[in-house]
Amino acid sequence: MRKKIFKSMCLTALLTILLSSLLITVVYYGDFESRMKSEVRAETDYIKSAVELSGAGYLSGLPDSQNRVTLIDETGRVLYDSYADPSTMENHRDRPEVQKAQTGGAGEDTRMSDTLSKQTFYYAVKLADGQVLRVASTTDTVLAAILGLLPWILGAALLVAAVTSVFSSFLTRKIVEPINRLDLEHPADCLLYTSPSPRDKRQSR
Repeated sequence: MRKKIFKSMCLTALLTILLSSLLITVVYYGDFESRMKSEVRAETDYIKSAVELSGAGYLSGLPDSQNRVTLIDETGRVLYDSYADPSTMENHRDRPEVQKAQTGGAGEDTRMSDTLSKQTFYYAVKLADGQVLRVASTTDTVLAAILGLLPWILGAALLVAAVTSVFSSFLTRKIVEPINRLDLEHPADCLLYTSPSPRDKRQSR
């Protein structure tokens, strides 16, 4: 019985720390992803206003950014890209976010990398002249985020396991000790606690 109680307490503690860590990671990642998408949309709207006011030449003077900026004409041909030479890029007419922008004014799409370790969020808007401006941001996927934190999670689990092992051993001994003292052949002599009767209380006064 002592071993069962000890194992159950240790297992409960380990499962709690693992599930809590995974839940915190997923919630934190969801908040991070939401803020990232909001920032990309805001940056796209800002660049759109500047391009419509100053022309496509504004893009050549953009400061270095982690986000990728692309300008696409009505046929899907890339006119400008902050990461690559537009002449070497394929036609973007069939890209989901571009199609949505051309038909509805704005569109977005998220695509995973082949390894599932990265994902890219694309947000595109249609300019007044019919061209499409797109901004993209690449981040780790939630799977990659969990794998990146896995060493820390395992380290915390081992620490909790060590602490739990000490406390579990102490608590298990406290729980099992009264049971081990039971004399099954004389159960009446094994009362651990007897509540005093009203008569005993009066005599003790």
